[in-house]
Amino acid sequence: MTLRVAAIAAALTIVSGAAASADAPAPIRHLVYDFTYSNTQTQTAHDSGISSSDTDAKGAVGSSGSLAAAAPSSGMAQSSAAASDRGQILVDVNRVQPDGGLVVSISEQAHDKRSALPATCVVYGNTNMVCDTSKQINSEELALLRVLGSNFIDVAQIDAKNHWRVDQSGATNSDVADYSIAATNGNVMKISSLRVLKETGAQGFTATTNGTITYDAQRLVPLGLVEDEILRQNGGMGSYTEVRTQTGLSLVSDSAAAKP
Repeated sequence: MTLRVAAIAAALTIVSGAAASADAPAPIRHLVYDFTYSNTQTQTAHDSGISSSDTDAKGAVGSSGSLAAAAPSSGMAQSSAAASDRGQILVDVNRVQPDGGLVVSISEQAHDKRSALPATCVVYGNTNMVCDTSKQINSEELALLRVLGSNFIDVAQIDAKNHWRVDQSGATNSDVADYSIAATNGNVMKISSLRVLKETGAQGFTATTNGTITYDAQRLVPLGLVEDEILRQNGGMGSYTEVRTQTGLSLVSDSAAAKP
């Protein structure tokens, strides 16, 4: 077993044990973030002369949204659906592992449909995470978890241009993120990010995420995060699906913050 596999297996054991323990100690830190979420999905396919009335009968993708059918002369039909939500994400930092990973519990309280029960994860400064796979974890929660590791700003990885790269590519995917410190004001950094995830195979896709992180280097937490992701998946024969997801996070409460 390689060291990487062993580490992941150990983290999974810790996550499972943390989730199962009914007498876990009180968290060492409690964080609350306001979040906003919006998602627009568009499907484009060959029309082959289908009339607008025939296209209308197909309906939109998803449970809500609007349908916009292209004119028959274009040879393409298009449908779209949109959803949005807002609320709060709650994070309890339970303990620090010997390998530096933070054992956290994350949950979501949404105004509409995106509420999620607490899930236990181990997060690392290199954006790696291992989570309880039996629990639902929404994309905005994952965006936060990626930058919650205590060594997210690792001076040993930053080059002369205030840039560093994180490569989490696997056997069937390419997952590369670039981070650049654009400005610094005291302990607060403005960090721009670009992540490109490419999955191969029959269900392959490319997801490109542009983001901005406001990070407190003293408190070791993101104060805010904005991400704009565009995912494109080809369906063959010139058809494709495009999904745009926009996420905003803002720290509103930190139990470790200095009292006024």
